Amino acid sequence: MALLEHLGWIVGGVIVLLGVVLGLPDLLRLSPRRVWAISSVAFSESIRRRVLWITPLAMIGILVVAQFLDPVDPADAIRQTTKVCLFATGLVVTVLAIILACTNLPKEIDSRVIYTIVTKPTTRLEIVFGKVLGFARVSGTVLLIMGLFTLAYLQVRAWRAESWVHEQAAVNPNDASLQNLARTRLLATRSLAEPHALSILGRPPVDAPPSLTGGLSQYFLVPFELSAKEKEDVLGAVNAGGGLMILNTIGYEQRVPTPEEQKNIRDLRVPTTETDPGWAGGAAGGGTGGGVLPTLPSALSVPLPIPRIELHLFDKNMNPLVDESGKDKPINNGDPVVLPPNGSKPMPAPAFLSAQAVEKIINADRFYVSVEVTTPTVTYVIGEMPTVLAYLTGPGQDPKKIEPAPSPDDPKRVSEPLFQSHRGKYGMQIKGRADGKGGVAAFTFKNVDVPEVTPDGQATLETRVGIESATDFETEANIVPRMSLTVFNRASRKTSPPVQVAFESGRITPTHVPVEYFRGGNFDVFLTGLNEGMWYSAEEGGVAVVRAQRSFALNLAKSMLIIWLMAILVVVVAVFTSTFLSWPIAVVLTVVILLGHWGVDQLGDATGSGIGQEVTQGMGLDDPTTARIVRTSVGALTSALNFVSAFLPDLSRFNATDHIERGVSIPASTVADAVKVLVGYGLPMTLLAYLILRKKEVAP
Repeated sequence: MALLEHLGWIVGGVIVLLGVVLGLPDLLRLSPRRVWAISSVAFSESIRRRVLWITPLAMIGILVVAQFLDPVDPADAIRQTTKVCLFATGLVVTVLAIILACTNLPKEIDSRVIYTIVTKPTTRLEIVFGKVLGFARVSGTVLLIMGLFTLAYLQVRAWRAESWVHEQAAVNPNDASLQNLARTRLLATRSLAEPHALSILGRPPVDAPPSLTGGLSQYFLVPFELSAKEKEDVLGAVNAGGGLMILNTIGYEQRVPTPEEQKNIRDLRVPTTETDPGWAGGAAGGGTGGGVLPTLPSALSVPLPIPRIELHLFDKNMNPLVDESGKDKPINNGDPVVLPPNGSKPMPAPAFLSAQAVEKIINADRFYVSVEVTTPTVTYVIGEMPTVLAYLTGPGQDPKKIEPAPSPDDPKRVSEPLFQSHRGKYGMQIKGRADGKGGVAAFTFKNVDVPEVTPDGQATLETRVGIESATDFETEANIVPRMSLTVFNRASRKTSPPVQVAFESGRITPTHVPVEYFRGGNFDVFLTGLNEGMWYSAEEGGVAVVRAQRSFALNLAKSMLIIWLMAILVVVVAVFTSTFLSWPIAVVLTVVILLGHWGVDQLGDATGSGIGQEVTQGMGLDDPTTARIVRTSVGALTSALNFVSAFLPDLSRFNATDHIERGVSIPASTVADAVKVLVGYGLPMTLLAYLILRKKEVAP
């Protein structure tokens, strides 16, 4: 598998080596002056064909399309216009490069113009390099014109939009969205600090261990990597009559359910002290002693739900490690794990694994144990090492523990649990409550530079939150989706006053917090929902800190540079195909090569190992022989697609729009990715085009 992943680079390296060895004489004779002269001829011919007239047409198209945009607000209008400008620029340059590069060489051969060139002291290598450079110059000229137009047009639109926003903000001082827009430059480039991690918790972990709220789809993950000796010890213990278990030591706090929660508990048939009075040692009817549950009164007439957890196993790619749908349940015989009463301290709760699960664990190099907290009205308190593996060497023997995998930040310590929740459309889900005591999205920032400070001593946070399910918006408190934002400085141990954030699903909302809470660069940002019954969702990049304002013109130049690098790759592929094909077929093959990798990616799971079975089921094939032939054929086809895609360029690495559309500075790594693809595929294809042209008879 590792060889297949790097096979494209290996083949490219072989082509480069062959090109250098076989073309060493031409390489030694390579003249930059002749290459530039050939490129100037290609450039001049393209200009004489009036290819630059396509730029006014593209500008008119942009102006027309911009009138039909449907933005939510002025900031969205600028984002959409930027995207339209860059899309039109990339489309024009790509189509122009394909047509010019694919038609030039075949037409010169047909018209015998190339005879004049090859009879001169000009090598085939210089011809190929000259053609690529010439059409790259044409693409660069078009990009320069379109870039200047884009900059001027966006500046005018932003100036008009900002004037309107300031007028409306002055008239509507209580409109939070308008006030935020008035404090933000619409055409700006921001340098952002992204969070180190996102955790979904039951409450902010300030001066307390992390906790999860039962019944809100929250869970934590613990990674394991068993050494060869640990695997050998586990197998020896199981073969000797022992067993492998997941040992959970989790604290919890219980509260008395409200009448509505009692009804939900009954409807969900959650075990309680009434249905299982022996759990806490109480009598039938739910009496609970204060010594067993010290946070509650000594006697309760209300049945308490019994704290339980559910365990699952995942591989390193977060796919299920074992099949839990069969008769043989791999974990705890398919039952939830009941936590024992924790009167003084958390007690270990074991869950034994089946032979199937043990086999999967032994064969895995890395896997995760998922612990989901499922009991409503229970807050689960999670320590530094709540879950370990343990094995018994035999009946009556003390268990031997296997700790989690080492932490990537500090190999001398074990990995901390990863706190997450079930995913929805927009990210990990968070339950809102009117009192602000629902789920908490905790964004952890580490070693962040001091952010840019506004004149009033505020730093800017950008939040992006989605809404998974709505609630009753008829009540006054739920008219606008709202969340409470606080910043906790881990060095000073100070928490900022809560700021209410009114947002729209999936939209960036700026929020301002005093800069003192960001000092030192190590802080947490907590988001809690304030709409009763609403489910929010967030991804790891859902909160970012604005570190500085950058030049939009410079960011636009970076975007145009990435588009130009992609255009050069297009030219290289087009010149390569035109060395051995007529120009119409060369155009088609160029498009196939450029879009092949993207096409395989779009198929996604359709190229997975289970597609053959899905096809046979969809065709309704009952004959085993026919079904096997179809499965084999489909499997061979998908394998061939995946194999071929390894040799095709990945155009998604030329990411010229995402950052600038969001108003974020394009990082150097994005430009480096584009250069890497251009060099990795462009150089071998250029030398391959030279080798083909070297053997091709183009003159008598």
